[in-house]
Amino acid sequence: MATMFGKKTVAEDESQYKRLIEECTIGPIRLGIIIRFSDGYPVFLHHIYAEFLAAEYLSEHDNRDFVRQIYQKMLDGPNIHVRRLFDSFLCDGLELHQAVIEENLEQVEHFCVKKCEVLDTEDKYGRSALHVAASYCYAEETFNTKNCKILETLARYMEQRQCDLEVRDSLKGRTTIELSSSGADCLTDNDNGNDRDDGNKSSNGNGNHNGDNVNSNDN
Repeated sequence: MATMFGKKTVAEDESQYKRLIEECTIGPIRLGIIIRFSDGYPVFLHHIYAEFLAAEYLSEHDNRDFVRQIYQKMLDGPNIHVRRLFDSFLCDGLELHQAVIEENLEQVEHFCVKKCEVLDTEDKYGRSALHVAASYCYAEETFNTKNCKILETLARYMEQRQCDLEVRDSLKGRTTIELSSSGADCLTDNDNGNDRDDGNKSSNGNGNHNGDNVNSNDN
């Protein structure tokens, strides 16, 4: 967390953070994934380790206000891969949600037709698959034609199934209707030939923590 988002993000768990730092200075943890420390920050063998551990930590955190605050930082370009990992942790075991996160339109259509009951499932923050799809549609870094088609497909099948679209998730505090309205612009843009990317935009996975210049060795 400190490596990804700065030391302020671990202020409330400072004693635990110090303990973990001590544990990581020697032994198998350091030998396995940490190559050195710089200004109190662990520098990982590869940045994906920092991203994975930060996402896992947040997905299990009890302070939802804290998680919401960090989630906003995940919407920034450098942290988009952390967001996918975080969403994947929250949606563990939810097939339709995972298909949305992986941008697998074929799987989304399969579940909508063959296992339509999964349209009603929610993750631990009360998000339906439509919540997740809409959030990927209106974010600049994850905007592409495929995500918009996934959003359109889910919205159509959920309306047919008469799913409750007024449920507010506890991560963004929005209903699927509000989120879909935000993401609806991408559908209009696509219809007008104004897609903002080529459908293949992806994160380079090189995040950093706010206000600091500690980088991982990606060799």
